[in-house]
Parts: sequence; C-alpha cells; structure tokens
Amino acid sequence: MEKEYIRRVEGLGKLSKGEKQDFIRQILSSPSSKIFSIWQQAEEKHKNRGGNKEENDDKDLQIEIQKTILEIEEELNKEPKIIRKELKSRKKEILDDIQDTRQRKSQLDGLVKESIQQVKEELAKEPPIGLEDLDNPN
Repeated sequence: MEKEYIRRVEGLGKLSKGEKQDFIRQILSSPSSKIFSIWQQAEEKHKNRGGNKEENDDKDLQIEIQKTILEIEEELNKEPKIIRKELKSRKKEILDDIQDTRQRKSQLDGLVKESIQQVKEELAKEPPIGLEDLDNPN
C-alpha cells in the first residue's frame, strides 16, 4: 500500500522535490490509517498550484495545520499515554503562544500604519520637501 501512494506522490509534477520527499517521509513513518490522508494533502497541494500567491499561501497554511493536527494525534496515541492534566497544561501553553503571536503581529501592523502616517504628516508640512531634498540633505 505504501509503495502505491509513494508512486502517486512522485507523479505530482507541480510539487517540488523537497515537498515530494516530505510527503513520502510522512507516508513511510505513518501508520497505514493515516497514509490516505497524507496522500490527499499532497494531491490537494498539487491541484492548488498556479493560483495567486495569497491563495496558495492560505491553502498551504491549511495543509500545514492539518499536517500538524495529524502529527499531534499520532503523538497522543503513542505509549506511554500522557495524562489529562499534562494535556490541558500543554494546550493552554500552545493557545497562549498563538494568542501572543497574533497580538504581536497586530501591534506591529499598528506601528507600521502609525509610522507611515507620521511620515506623510511630516512631508505635508511647510516648507515642502522634494525627492531631491531627501537625496541631498545639505
């Protein structure tokens, strides 16, 4: 079964060599119950190539999220099992990290907008400044 899915991944021409190797590695290291899902991810990534960059990035992100979920599920099923208290603690840490990252990104976006606005305000003040003045401050 693995060989068939590996052959299929190798035939996906729109994936890079590294992407193919990553999917093949996942197939070889996963239980047979997960192989079809990995193949679907590879096929979906292949089909979605050629759209605009933002769409591809979003689709790649969704695939990466699904891949991460599968990896987490696989780890949770390994022995020794973790206890509920440990899982809740790690879940809280991960969710806090995600929220912190979003907040920092939001703050950064705000700083960029504020900086652009300040530059525009300074350029609008009298006396007017031309590009030649910026190139030669003397």
